[in-house]
Amino acid sequence: MESPVCALRAHLKSVGWHGPCSISPRKLTKGERMIQLLAIIMTGLSMGMGHSAWNIPSSTQNTAVQVMPTEGRFTSDFGFRKHPIRGGHCMHAGVDIANEKGTDIEASGAGTVVSVERERGYGLMVVIDHGHGWTTRYAHLSEALVKEGDKVAAGTLIAKMGSTGSSTGSHLHFEVRHYTFAVNPMPYLTMARAAYAVNQ
Repeated sequence: MESPVCALRAHLKSVGWHGPCSISPRKLTKGERMIQLLAIIMTGLSMGMGHSAWNIPSSTQNTAVQVMPTEGRFTSDFGFRKHPIRGGHCMHAGVDIANEKGTDIEASGAGTVVSVERERGYGLMVVIDHGHGWTTRYAHLSEALVKEGDKVAAGTLIAKMGSTGSSTGSHLHFEVRHYTFAVNPMPYLTMARAAYAVNQ
């Protein structure tokens, strides 16, 4: 029997829900909008409740976020929001951290670079695989300093902040994903900042 997680992912893709602030190619029904909302609730489950029931690893298995990926101010949270360019409410699958163009972007955890390319909406983006299904995405970059196949440690300089793709100003769009499913990065980033403060 197909798991609830797999069924949800399949339906979201069938109605055109694929990533950060994606807007369906057709108007969603009330039921489909409720399914999108359920995606947010299930992200909460993946952060600390019901791991065994939903077959999602606990946060202790996630080594994707060990350090902050950059310095700056948080300008947009994870979740539904009004799109700053296209309008309309949609899913924002990561968090935005704003700073000047050229600000250093570092790998949030050890892993392997699996993609360095320009992608619609994201602009120039680096994707790092951290193992066990966990990946991080670093988008709207002005410059990438790594290439596909590179091994990186937490804190390795990988890129420079920019405003490529669908962007209103210089910032990093940072995502954490478990397989294809977006997870709220903030609890992990909060822990990373706390660990840094303790070690100073």
